[in-house]
Amino acid sequence: MTEISATEQQHRDRTLRFVVGVLGAWNMASWLMYASSSWSTGGEPWNLYMLLHFAMLVIVQPLVTLPGLYLAWKNERLNLALLLVAIPWMFFFAGLIVFAIGVAIYGF
Repeated sequence: MTEISATEQQHRDRTLRFVVGVLGAWNMASWLMYASSSWSTGGEPWNLYMLLHFAMLVIVQPLVTLPGLYLAWKNERLNLALLLVAIPWMFFFAGLIVFAIGVAIYGF
């Protein structure tokens, strides 16, 4: 494996911190928007997907995003911070892929 210089490592760390910060801010903004609207309307999950979606957005999203933001702020374990912040995005894209497969099989 090739060695990278100190300036390249600093640039990589700065870029990763920026990406974690942007994704974390986006996650927390969507959490605030979804949590406030679901609590004010009394949104009750009625099937397994809705239950998983509600649990992911209201419970798990802040629990994985805030430690990721903290790690990025302390400039420690940036790869783990990026993974933690990306978990809600992976859940979103998994749902999108499942939807696309369902449309491909059954159509609209």
